[in-house]
Amino acid sequence: MKWLAALTLVLASFGVASASAQSKQLTAYPRGTEAVLIDGKLDEAAWQNAPVAQDFVERLPVPGAAPPVRTQLRVLYDADALYIGVRAELAPGELPKAYNLARDSSRIWNDDALTIKLDVRHDQRSTVGFAINPENAQLDFVSLDNGDVYRQEFDAVWESQTHVEATFWSAEIRIPAAALGLPSVSGPRVLGLELSRDHNAHLATYDWALIPPEFGPFSAQHYGQLIGVQGIATGRPFMLQPYVLASYPRASNDVLPVTTKAGVDARLRLANDTWGELSLLTDFAQADVDDQVVNLNRFPTFFPEKRPFFLTGLDVFEFGAPGTAQLLFTRRIGLDDQNHQVPMLGGAKVYGTSGPLDYGVLDVVTDDTLTLGAHPKDAPLGQSAANWTVGRVRANFAHPGHVGFMIATRDNLDLPIQREVRPVSLDPSVSVGADSLVQGFDDRLVLSTFGAYTRNEQASTATTQGSASQLRLQWLGSSFAPDFSILRVSDHFDPKVGFVSRTGIVQSYLNMPWVNRTRWLGLKYVTLWTEGQLVHDENVGALLGYLAGETLEVAWRSGYSFELQGSKVLDVVQNPFDLFPDVTIEPGHYDGWKVRATVYTPAARNPSFDLQYIANGAFFSGSSHSLASHANIAFSKHVRLTVGAVFTALTLRDCQLTVDSTGANKQTCGSTIPLDQSGADVQRDTLSWNSTITFTPSTQVQADAVFQLNTKTDQAVAMLRLRYRYLPGSDMFLVYQENVDYAGKLESDRRVILKASYRYDTVL
Repeated sequence: MKWLAALTLVLASFGVASASAQSKQLTAYPRGTEAVLIDGKLDEAAWQNAPVAQDFVERLPVPGAAPPVRTQLRVLYDADALYIGVRAELAPGELPKAYNLARDSSRIWNDDALTIKLDVRHDQRSTVGFAINPENAQLDFVSLDNGDVYRQEFDAVWESQTHVEATFWSAEIRIPAAALGLPSVSGPRVLGLELSRDHNAHLATYDWALIPPEFGPFSAQHYGQLIGVQGIATGRPFMLQPYVLASYPRASNDVLPVTTKAGVDARLRLANDTWGELSLLTDFAQADVDDQVVNLNRFPTFFPEKRPFFLTGLDVFEFGAPGTAQLLFTRRIGLDDQNHQVPMLGGAKVYGTSGPLDYGVLDVVTDDTLTLGAHPKDAPLGQSAANWTVGRVRANFAHPGHVGFMIATRDNLDLPIQREVRPVSLDPSVSVGADSLVQGFDDRLVLSTFGAYTRNEQASTATTQGSASQLRLQWLGSSFAPDFSILRVSDHFDPKVGFVSRTGIVQSYLNMPWVNRTRWLGLKYVTLWTEGQLVHDENVGALLGYLAGETLEVAWRSGYSFELQGSKVLDVVQNPFDLFPDVTIEPGHYDGWKVRATVYTPAARNPSFDLQYIANGAFFSGSSHSLASHANIAFSKHVRLTVGAVFTALTLRDCQLTVDSTGANKQTCGSTIPLDQSGADVQRDTLSWNSTITFTPSTQVQADAVFQLNTKTDQAVAMLRLRYRYLPGSDMFLVYQENVDYAGKLESDRRVILKASYRYDTVL
């Protein structure tokens, strides 16, 4: 690690010298004594007197081009909030498009849309964002590490309204200081500011401060500056949000025909830029269900976090390689291995910034419970109560570099609240790690590293210890953007509060995309990727797999695009595993060619869809053919259908019929079976289906009807969710959900839930 430290210091010195110049500035104007009515019309005197930013630049499809229409941005402020005013001019005869009324839908960016992006701490790394379309549908989100992490589940209380005329449409937005998490400072403050406008008629995006496309849409280091804001965010913002809930069927130990529950969430600024949050009897009944995914390999499937308590204020806790080797993965808290809820008795977190230091502490206590529906009916298992604790500190330097440290622990607790649970041993687990990131050469060279260690004590087996580390080097060029990484994960690396996709490996990865942006034949760009990956065992003594391939992507300015990929792959299976309950894959070397072709229609047009075909000649002992499609149809602005389906037909060769220890027949397939004992081919079809019909009578009312199917796990899911936002930040939910194992192996899970929450905000 010595040479890594030296390289980090060298790049840090370049980073200081080559930090991005946020040259564009806009001065915020005080609101004054006249109230601002949020009606979208911008007709108050303060708006007329406020400085105007209107020199917008096209980001897509032609970076740096002059937009064909004008956009104007103004900002006001008072002691409690920022006010954003935008006027978006239209071409003659043009009407702004808005097919989406649903709240918190990323489809809003396929409409005409305005997105305000604020770097509230001016760390040139994080974003709090607010987007609206001409129908005043709202989306709020946070982005971390310049877009590496995007969390749409973030929910803030803010006001907006739009107004449409023949030659323009306008928007008026009020964002309270508490919604932004603004720290209290004396004197004028500087915030990072960006306004991006999506122009549906031209399939174009315009920025006030141009963000080069290769950096992504949430690159805070390229935002402009909002100056002149002062006297805002004084006092201690305080939020209290109690909820009540009733669910059917009742719990087994409940005397009522329904289960009733109540809890509360609270948030308070403890100091200048230190925030505390408390949650008692936390509930996530309204959270979206995960998409059904057919897993056709031996590694776990990664699902993103969707629960609000784990999404606010936790940007400092990002650590590791997302989806591959994370020291903290909050879905491990309050969910068992089958994604069934485990009751959370409560949680608390404190996070903030002091000078160059970011810090945070998270602590959650979960109850012990039966994991109903997660196990065969004759073998119910329970999960013990546990205390989950995470601490993180990160020292920021240069631009926008940092060095950080994290510790995460899980300790089982003896809290037998539900007596059916089998006794468990108290097996403590601890994970620690350090990481760093630095950028140089005008922010285009990015070096990131991390190292982590885990120790797990178990009464039944010996204590296990493991480690993981990664070096990643990226060049964010406008035409050439290579990305190289080396990841090592030892065999016993097991962060109980984290996520690991595969252990016992050293994985080297290189991706070299070349982009040619051109207007020839109506093209937007042509991209050619050269990709390579090597996987060795942790001692780099044996090759466990490789990938070598080329990908061609052609995108037209009309919004259509096409991808074609061909690759040579090898997968070495070291231990037998069950691909299906009655099909076992034997150890062996499985190699061959893989081809993928994908066609996309314009996402900003209605309807839109994509179609993908994959032929895999390296599918263990045989081959597979997959057809996937995602379609999006808006029948009106009030009714929308989305459908996603993946169908796979696979053939396994050299299979032999065997009998397992229970007497059940099983097919064993693979290269280790002697040729003279090979049997007939095994053919299987799998299907995953995810569909949602969304009804949005207004921006305050939304109903979702969801149907899902997974033929590999024999699971069918139906859900109907009605959401009514009766006050800003306050919701009522009615949820019906039924999970059915149509093979009859697992218990069905049916529930009806009514939940109401009320949000109260004040300043102490």
